[in-house]
Formats: sequence, structure tokens, C-alpha cells
Amino acid sequence: MALPATPTHNNSISNQTNNWLFPFILVTSLFFFWGFVHNLDPILIPHLRKSFRLNDLQSSLIDSSVFIAYFLMALPAGYVMRKYGYKSGIVGGLLLFGLIWLNIDNLVAFLNFISNKYGGGYDELPKLIFILGLAKLIDIGTGVNSQIIGTSNYWKFDFYTNLFYIILSLPLNIFLINSYGLEGLAFSNLVALTLYNSIRFGFLYKKFNLQPYTWRHGIFLISSIILMLLVHQLPIANNFFLNIFIQSATFSVSFYVLVKWINPSPEVLSLFNSFFKNNFLKLFKKN
Repeated sequence: MALPATPTHNNSISNQTNNWLFPFILVTSLFFFWGFVHNLDPILIPHLRKSFRLNDLQSSLIDSSVFIAYFLMALPAGYVMRKYGYKSGIVGGLLLFGLIWLNIDNLVAFLNFISNKYGGGYDELPKLIFILGLAKLIDIGTGVNSQIIGTSNYWKFDFYTNLFYIILSLPLNIFLINSYGLEGLAFSNLVALTLYNSIRFGFLYKKFNLQPYTWRHGIFLISSIILMLLVHQLPIANNFFLNIFIQSATFSVSFYVLVKWINPSPEVLSLFNSFFKNNFLKLFKKN
């Protein structure tokens, strides 16, 4: 009696299905995690509304502002990274962070003035901007790791670290926000992003021996933060716009000198030299 034929065709289909099923589940679950993280925003709205004394309309715009930032900044940020490199983007982000934080006291005074909140309705902003700015700088400085891991044979590690970030962020946000309010939110963001990116950065160094930074970058980062703190101690005038001009001009010129002195990367120095010659030197030549 003849033996039945081996179902090799069915086994082949089953193997192909098993090969793509797990990656498909991982990829589709990322949409769930992304939506889950963004749905944490409404938890913050009552705290923001209480701290800044927002009305119903203002508090309802908080969610919108998150997605407007994605729409407005994605293309310009991508253009800068593609044309000048990610190190230039980091240095530019550090400059922008310094300019925003140095002028945040002027912004707070202006907001309190126009909204008649002389009791200090926006006085929590400077601390929040500084802590969240540091968290974002850490995220930008190590942000390329997502693309490298995601396109390598270790792409599953990208999913696991994203899952770790979500699991870590949720209890941190709940505990620190309930305990310390908006400052707790800022510290939660800083701790979660630092641990998340440190794990991925260490993984890339161990598996691929990738380390794009040198001692110059560390000195430049520390010196830039010290420069911010020093400029922040400049005497304050009674005029918002005069303060903005003095602090912004002092920090920008000092930051350029710092870039020229330490030279964190050739492309960054070339970009700053080109901008300086094409803008500031032309003004003096015309005069």
C-alpha cells in the first residue's frame, strides 16, 4: 500500500506565516503604544489648569498644541538634519534651548502682566523649561539610535526598549505628578528619557562599537550649560524687550566663541562661520 504524500506545501505556508506573524504583531502594537502614551496627556490637563489658572478654552488647547508641534517642526528639523548633520542639529538645539530658557523670566513677567496675574500665575515655567529642555537635549543627542537599531538584525530590541519606556513612564508620571505637581512631570520625563536612551546607547556601543562623541562634545555641553547659568545672572532691566536683547545677544555671541574655541565638529564650526559672515559682518561693512 502506498504511503500518503508529505504535506510539504502546507508546512512551507505555515513556516512563512510564523516568520512574519511576530514582526507584524510588534509593528502594529507600536500604534497602540504611541496612542497610549499620548492619551496620558489628559492626565496633565487638571494640573496645568490649576497651576496656570487656565479657563476651559485654554485647557482644551493643550492636546492640540502637542500635535501642532509635530506638524510645524517635523519638516524643518528633518531639513536641518539632512543638510547639516545631526551634530549641527544638536548644537542648534542647545543654542535654541539657551535662548528660550534665558528669556523665560521675561516671558513669565510679560504673561503675568498681560493676564493680570501679579500673584505669579506663570512662575513655575522657568524650572519646567530647564528640566524639560535637558530631557529633550538628551533625547536629541541619542535619537539616531532608534533608526540604527530598527534597521538592524536587533530590531526587536527597539520594541522592547519602547515597551520599557512606557512601563517606566506610567508609574513615574502618576507618582511624581501627584506628589510634586508639574515639577514631578518634568523630572519624570527627564528620568525616563535618560534611562531609555542610556540603555539603547550602551546597546549600540556593545553590539556595533558605535560611539559618535568625543571628549570635546562633553566639554562643549558642560560649558554651554555653565554659560547659560552665567548669562542668567546678568543685571535685569525694567524693560522686557531690553532684557531679551541683552541676554540673547550676550549668549549668542558667547556661544559662537565657545563653538569656535572648542570646535565640537567641523561641520558645526563651518555652519556658524558661514552664518556669522553672511549676517553680522555684512551689517558692519554697510555702515
